[in-house]
Amino acid sequence: MGLGSWIKKKLQEPVNKGSEQDRRSALQAVAEYTSVLLGLSTGSVVLSATFLDRFYHGEALWLLTSSWSLFALSILLGLLTMGQRIRQLAESELQVRGGSLELTSLLQWTSFLAAVVLFFTFALQNLPTDSSACCSASGAGQ
Repeated sequence: MGLGSWIKKKLQEPVNKGSEQDRRSALQAVAEYTSVLLGLSTGSVVLSATFLDRFYHGEALWLLTSSWSLFALSILLGLLTMGQRIRQLAESELQVRGGSLELTSLLQWTSFLAAVVLFFTFALQNLPTDSSACCSASGAGQ
């Protein structure tokens, strides 16, 4: 069996085959990790903006603004995911896989992880290269 026929077979298989209770549990899990990602994204933007003057040393500001944009996208996608979940519960149309809920959830995860990578790259670019500057700023060298 070739890769193309395997993919075609997988796409034709039904999804959401679990019981209604299983699908409700899956929707609850989606809600929980979506909430966690919303909190982490929001906190990352707020804390990095608050303490920007302490860790920005003039290098690669585009990485920080790009990470903020991706965190904002993650927040937006998280809100859309929560809205899809509420709609499904209200209409008793429990479809965790294969629909817009799965798509927005995966996009939220992807944008969050990309934002984290960009943020840590920015932080590494802005590490002080002079050890005395690091120690004198914190008071540890005295």
